[in-house]
Amino acid sequence: MFSHPERLIIALMIALLFAGVTLVAAEASSPQSISPQSELPCEGCHSAFMESWQSGPHGQATIDPVFNEAWDAQGNPGACLSCHTTGFDPETGTWEKDGVSCEACHSPIPEDHPKNPAPIERSPILCGNCHSDVRFGWEEWEVSSHFQRDITCINCHDPHMANVKSLASASGDDTYDDASSLCLNCHKEYIQNNPNISHFNHVHNNASCVDCHLTMNKDLPAHTVPDHSFQATLSACINCHEDEMHQSTETNVSDEDLEEMLNADSVASKPSPVSPLGFAGLASLIGIAAGTVLAPWLEEKYKAIKDKGSNQNEH
Repeated sequence: MFSHPERLIIALMIALLFAGVTLVAAEASSPQSISPQSELPCEGCHSAFMESWQSGPHGQATIDPVFNEAWDAQGNPGACLSCHTTGFDPETGTWEKDGVSCEACHSPIPEDHPKNPAPIERSPILCGNCHSDVRFGWEEWEVSSHFQRDITCINCHDPHMANVKSLASASGDDTYDDASSLCLNCHKEYIQNNPNISHFNHVHNNASCVDCHLTMNKDLPAHTVPDHSFQATLSACINCHEDEMHQSTETNVSDEDLEEMLNADSVASKPSPVSPLGFAGLASLIGIAAGTVLAPWLEEKYKAIKDKGSNQNEH
């Protein structure tokens, strides 16, 4: 018969097994560090992509004068460099490459590249490693109809230029000269079949999709991007109809109260992800409980096997 210490040992062993398996699984699902193996210069074969990347915010992330001015004003915090550089080491304050380099999105590069192509990660989770902040519209996008319909970052954004796509449409007849033309690639039929929509009537002075559905978040101190909920807001109307709206003397609502009302439905902060150790701790508790419950059963099994062996020896 198992003693209480023996039962506790069995429970702890099962707990360690649960924790180990969970920790390995959690670590495997966590973003991996950049470890490129090929040393071939990307520009040797991908000059067109390199040119667009170098002129965009990803390529300029470290040398952008606006960034450097803001970074200096804040005392050069290392937290900024985790996204403005590639391969940043917070312990040493050093990094592998300036800007968001090729390896940030195409890693690990095979040693025999270009015989084997570099991986291409199209998931918005990759973009979210740096853009999952209220300042970048990530949380607004997560509650938008675009998210619900699996429209991801690269459906609208060029991953190298990091701006709205400016490519030929599916028909090959048009190019996206602004975000409104890009919107029409999916929403054109809806607009044509809804006569009540007056977006492009002269009454609205040829207002475009962008004017109402991609207004800028002007109240944010940095990284100001358009609202990615794609909901038309009161501020969008005021941008054009300010003279037609109520004058300040006609209402007792202060600017502060108006601001609070407009922001009343703002998206709540996204909870921080649970670390692998957290999962392992939870698995340990489950393992201890399972071990405590299973110990009597294991004891009975052990006793039955032992008795069976004794009977066989007697015969």
